[in-house]
Amino acid sequence: NFSHGTHKHYQEIIQTIQTLRQEQNFNVAILQDVQGPKIRIGEVENGSVELIAGQEFLLYAEPCVATQNKASVSYPYILEDIPSGSRVLLDDGKLEMKVKDRTQEALVCEVIYGGMLSPKKGVTFPDVSLHINSLTEKDKEDILFGIAHKVDFLAISFVQRANDVMETKDFLMENGSHIPVIAKIERREALNN
Repeated sequence: NFSHGTHKHYQEIIQTIQTLRQEQNFNVAILQDVQGPKIRIGEVENGSVELIAGQEFLLYAEPCVATQNKASVSYPYILEDIPSGSRVLLDDGKLEMKVKDRTQEALVCEVIYGGMLSPKKGVTFPDVSLHINSLTEKDKEDILFGIAHKVDFLAISFVQRANDVMETKDFLMENGSHIPVIAKIERREALNN
């Protein structure tokens, strides 16, 4: 999982697996899971705030420190891309909101499932196709690392359409590799497309 950690850490893990494969004659594949485009909440007042089911909550594209009533997300197109009625999942789905309306600056949401909101937690819009590429610059650096260390499989995150897989395969071929690509089905668009 290349969402957390350093290349040095991953290199140690890969070397351990490769050594054990050889010593023990194990047939163990190494799958590299790249992070993909991660949308996150910004900073949060006092380290965390509690969101209560039924309350109104504003989501801004412009950075702000989150409070019990508002937060910013790292996706600049929320006002253009996210329609009323859409679900918003935070912190791996532990918190859920529904978009009710919008102002010129923010989405107006209702908290469906509340809980504690901490800084840098992931945000997903599962009902909406987003204007993002599946491969980030970080992913490309990580894939080059995986090629150099001979990983067996490559999993790409937040795939929305077939072109996301083709972009990854093209990048691999441009760098002399034919590692099999696994598309992680984490978004409705992946099923639709």
